[in-house]
Amino acid sequence: MSQAPVTPLAPTMRPLSRARAWIQNPVRAIVFLGALAIISILAASEIYLMGLRKNSVEHALHEAVSISRILSEQSTRALQGVDLVLHGIADRMANLESAQLAQVDRDFLVRTLLKSRAASMPHISSIFVVDRKGRVINDSSDERGDTEINIADREYFQFHQQAGEDKVFIGPPLINRQNDTWTVHMSRQIHGPGRTFGGIVVAALNLDYFEHIDSLELNYITPISLYLNDGHLLARAPRDASLIGHPFELPPAASPGEAIRAVRQTNSPDITLFRPLDHFPLTLSVSVSENVALAEWRENAVAIRTASGTISAFILLIAFLLAREVMREQALAGHLAQTAQTLQALVDTAMDAIVTVDANDRIVLFNPAAEAMFGRSAASVLGSRLDCLLPPRYRQSHADYRSQFSTMPHRSMAITRTVFGLRANGDEFPIESNISKVTIQGKTLHTAILRDVSERQQAQQALTETNAELSRLSAALITLREEERSRIARELHDELGQLLTGIRMEISWLGGHLGRDQIKLIEKTQAIKGLIDQTIVSVRRISSDLRPLVLDDLGFSAAANWYVDQFSARTGLSIALNLAEEDPPHDEALATTLFRVLQESLTNIARHAEASAVEISLLRRNDEWIFSIRDNGCGFMQNGQRPAGFGLLGMRERVRSVGGSFSVASTPGQGTLVEAHIPINQESSNAKIPSPAGG
Repeated sequence: MSQAPVTPLAPTMRPLSRARAWIQNPVRAIVFLGALAIISILAASEIYLMGLRKNSVEHALHEAVSISRILSEQSTRALQGVDLVLHGIADRMANLESAQLAQVDRDFLVRTLLKSRAASMPHISSIFVVDRKGRVINDSSDERGDTEINIADREYFQFHQQAGEDKVFIGPPLINRQNDTWTVHMSRQIHGPGRTFGGIVVAALNLDYFEHIDSLELNYITPISLYLNDGHLLARAPRDASLIGHPFELPPAASPGEAIRAVRQTNSPDITLFRPLDHFPLTLSVSVSENVALAEWRENAVAIRTASGTISAFILLIAFLLAREVMREQALAGHLAQTAQTLQALVDTAMDAIVTVDANDRIVLFNPAAEAMFGRSAASVLGSRLDCLLPPRYRQSHADYRSQFSTMPHRSMAITRTVFGLRANGDEFPIESNISKVTIQGKTLHTAILRDVSERQQAQQALTETNAELSRLSAALITLREEERSRIARELHDELGQLLTGIRMEISWLGGHLGRDQIKLIEKTQAIKGLIDQTIVSVRRISSDLRPLVLDDLGFSAAANWYVDQFSARTGLSIALNLAEEDPPHDEALATTLFRVLQESLTNIARHAEASAVEISLLRRNDEWIFSIRDNGCGFMQNGQRPAGFGLLGMRERVRSVGGSFSVASTPGQGTLVEAHIPINQESSNAKIPSPAGG
């Protein structure tokens, strides 16, 4: 068989291809979808509103049907009750003899019977008995008195007199002759001897009973009317007295099996439902106001149309913004591709190792720096678990940490974490890692930037050891300096002081042996004695500055009081000294440290602070001594670095040598606070550090 030619399909395929190419343009697709969405929303809202309108009308009609059924049943039960009363009275009257019936007129027992029956039903205003001639011979009302009333001309009397049928009769509304009110009469025939016409028993019905329907909630229904089947209006709610008794045209009777008939009023949106009452020649009508029934629908329609219009405008705006954004994205597509290439190049050329794993801890990225660090190729580790890069003893802790990190809300670690890696040759080495997580298309990726810190740790360990040695050397130097100061102070005080005292005594002896006429020599000896006295004072001052003897003999509190008095007298500063009641133990290292901090701080205040007052306090809090010196001087700016002055550095080293901490807080214009915290449990262990010479 030869292959069928395909050329006839080409004209059909070209429009489809052109349409597909047209719709595949993102901007055109957005415009098309936006217009389709707007049209769909507007059409759907109108269809929905039509359905709501239909439902509202049907709901109103359903409510009208329910109310008509309820009122019809209520009216039927009320009329059946009246009929039973009339039937019972008629039967009782029929059992009386002619002579007895003649005596019914104004008979007390009969009247009592009529009153009790009328009182038992609120819709009966009165019940009366009429003889064959039309005379009212007894009734439940006292309004008749001695007046003789004849109703032979009434329609309900003539109906029973002529028809002779044993059935209830309901006549049209009539004006009551006694009180000029509208009344509906319901009557039954009284049979005389031989089933002859012996009169009637009549119940006057209260129309208000049929017009009071306050117990029902009428949302859309107005009015409700009760007609005779010939069209005469008996009752209406809301009531309109001018319409009572007027004839109206009723629709044809309902078909057999049809309980209700709906009729739309001419030139009106209202619908009236007509329901005949069972067993009685009455019809109940219920009118439904379509305008009222649709009031809520109109409010909803305005809201829905406004909402659909707003949504359509919003979709139009979104479509415009999307189209503009798509055009921008198309313009940036090339730049994004170039950026992706640049990013890949940066990852490949990064000096730090970069490793990315997925949610299953499988490696998905392994850059060249990671290959060099671990001695593994990317091809050999991609798809493998990260455990292959970790020593076995750290794998479980890494899994626990990663599980904990996955539940954290932040996307990256705030603190760099140091772990150990495993090279291909089995060597372990410390690495510093920064871990971050990102979710792409629902998949969570963890990226670690790794750095080999083997050399750094070695350098840090060496630096720590060097710092420890320097600290020990500094403590030894401080001790040596204090020992040297003590030695020099003792030599100045003892040897040089004794020599100067001896020289003064010799000069005094020499002056005492000079003759009174040797005035110049006497003056010269007095001048030499003065110079010797000044030298002795200077020697004592220098000796005290180097190492006050009171510090060694009486402790820090006595030395501090002595030095503050001397310093205040020399500089004029107002110094408030507040020392703890408990004097620090006579610990040479602690007492010396506190005294040197006091001495150096006051010296700095006198030189630089331009202060007028100083507060010094030493107190014991918990397990430490707190020594603070505060001045009200000019202060200085702190830049977060260690102070450059050797005085502050010396104080810091002294406090550190006894296991304490030292701090300086200063603000320009607000003075300076120098504070030292020295643990009490360090006092015994940080006693005098022996000099290198002493072993």
